[in-house]
Amino acid sequence: MSPELSFALVLLGGAVAVILFWGAALAIALAIGSGLVLLAKGIWWLITRPIVWSIRALGWLSSREPEGRFQSSAYAGSTEADVARDIHDRAERLSRLKALLDTNSISQAEYDLMKTEILG
Repeated sequence: MSPELSFALVLLGGAVAVILFWGAALAIALAIGSGLVLLAKGIWWLITRPIVWSIRALGWLSSREPEGRFQSSAYAGSTEADVARDIHDRAERLSRLKALLDTNSISQAEYDLMKTEILG
């Protein structure tokens, strides 16, 4: 075997070893990184859950029942679909009211009064 061929094989073997080393290092770093992220999420959950539970127990945070009904708000006992329908209806009424104001069909005072009734 010629010295040039031996040198080329040594270089090739060294290049393969470097690629394998850095590939393994990257794989280990990614595994450690994702493990640290999961660990951080778990620690965050352990820290924040008792705080959230305490706030809900004191009534400072409105929560929903499992079936999606609101417990403490203007929509008590309503489902999310009912709330969404009501909000959409109010927005539609306000846009029609604004169109009437823009065309001078109603005065600003009438607009303010009706807007208060819709939002109230």
